[in-house]
Amino acid sequence: MKKLVLFMAAGLLSLVSVGQVYAVNPSTHIAVPSQGAAWTLANTFGDWQLVCTEQGDKSCRALQTLDLEQGEQSMRLLEVMVFYAGDQARMNMTFPLGLDLLAGIVLKVDENDEIGLPFSTCLADGCRVIGNIGDDVMAQLMAGNVMKVGFRGFGEEQTLVLDVSLRGSASAFRAAEARPVAVN
Repeated sequence: MKKLVLFMAAGLLSLVSVGQVYAVNPSTHIAVPSQGAAWTLANTFGDWQLVCTEQGDKSCRALQTLDLEQGEQSMRLLEVMVFYAGDQARMNMTFPLGLDLLAGIVLKVDENDEIGLPFSTCLADGCRVIGNIGDDVMAQLMAGNVMKVGFRGFGEEQTLVLDVSLRGSASAFRAAEARPVAVN
């Protein structure tokens, strides 16, 4: 496991350090959130997947993953998950380890203003940005074409920018809203 984490961090840092941005497409693999519940693919909306659990709260999440594949090796660059807890939309983004945590990330939907966000935590599967989505940002995400996500490797000055397709996001988000996470 330690070698895999080091490989992922080294791979990301080499991408950032040479300043290249590779074409990264939404993963065609069935994405499963890293939390411990049993998830199944319920539907696909454009470039977004709707994954649901039939255990516990029986909730759904809209999900998109971006993987970098070079030859036979693959690395998860980003997992974006949108879900609802009660009436509140929330986003959870998971990035690989080895990032500049102090710099945080920057989001930009189409030509709208940039939004800077801090990292919330780092776990064994990566570093996360977790937070509520305001109505104004949710409207941008549902009506937009692309969300640009910028972040840096630790000790690097060059920002890596990934394009997250918003094709199908409105339908996926509405489907996730219909099966929110139970809040106690």
